[in-house]
Amino acid sequence: MTKAERKEWVLPGKKAALFCDAVQYNGLLFTSGLVARNADGSVYCPGDGEAQARFIFENIKSVLALAGAGFQDIIKLTIYLRDMEDRVKINPLREEYFQGTRPASTVVEVSMLAHPDLMVEMEVVAAVTENTGQ
Repeated sequence: MTKAERKEWVLPGKKAALFCDAVQYNGLLFTSGLVARNADGSVYCPGDGEAQARFIFENIKSVLALAGAGFQDIIKLTIYLRDMEDRVKINPLREEYFQGTRPASTVVEVSMLAHPDLMVEMEVVAAVTENTGQ
């Protein structure tokens, strides 16, 4: 794999970590699991799955924009929930952000995420134009 085929994306204002927010490779964009963390690392709206989901969708929107893509380009969405009851609250947000686009989707209930106050984690795969962006 050459550097021209692979591009790593990190959201502006975010410190580089052991992983990046997304990797673009051969026309696909793969995000890392995105959670509701503020720039200082604190959890956004602790314990509130709906608020955290909106926060994550906004971050997904930002990552997609870096690669010149949007929600219509997402082909796979995976959502990890601490409480499956939050699915009912998140579904209207999905409709709002995806606006009729229906990606392949998986929703899984998990016992724990990276912090006890995190309720939702999401990752996506999107189709993007190769070598776009900055």
